[in-house]
Amino acid sequence: MSFNFISLFQNSLLSAVPYLALWILQLVSGYLADFIRRNNYMNTLNTRRVFNTSGLLIPAVFMVAVAYSGCNHTLAVVLLTFAVGTGGLSMAGYQVNHLDIAPRFAGTLFGITNAIATIPGFLAPLVVGILTNHQETSEQWRKFFFITSAIYVVGAVIYLVLAKGEELDWAKSPDKTIIVEPPTDTKNIQSQVTPYDSDRIPILK
Repeated sequence: MSFNFISLFQNSLLSAVPYLALWILQLVSGYLADFIRRNNYMNTLNTRRVFNTSGLLIPAVFMVAVAYSGCNHTLAVVLLTFAVGTGGLSMAGYQVNHLDIAPRFAGTLFGITNAIATIPGFLAPLVVGILTNHQETSEQWRKFFFITSAIYVVGAVIYLVLAKGEELDWAKSPDKTIIVEPPTDTKNIQSQVTPYDSDRIPILK
């Protein structure tokens, strides 16, 4: 069995490429979504659905492709770059949707959802360890990529069903109406107002 080793610099560069693509797609998706909404091509809800579904299902397809890339590390990096990069489309989907449904609480909501989203960050290595423990084969790694792809698909379906594009009732500011009643006795008020007369101002000598 032969092993192909790469330098630390090459490893860091290859690891950064998918996230560079992610950053670019996140920027592009935001401008594109605003363009679509501003020109009334789609309403807010449908715009969020399209971008979120694209940002989840396209990576799901590439994850399955990675599972069958074998030991070709170049092909695997290319496919992972497309998988992670196209995930940036979801920036114009569920990630910004907090501002649509609850502008006043968007920061709090994003903090809660982002905290939950970090759970796979520590569960994924555990799952990989369980799947590949003394079984470091392509078949075992393939299971992991299938699980990842399934999570993408489930997330896309749930968002399609439950997504909202307008501010929710519980997040709206309470109406504060100030009623100013006009005075009833205008003559009395006018009699209390002294007209300005410069001749009455004493001049200090």
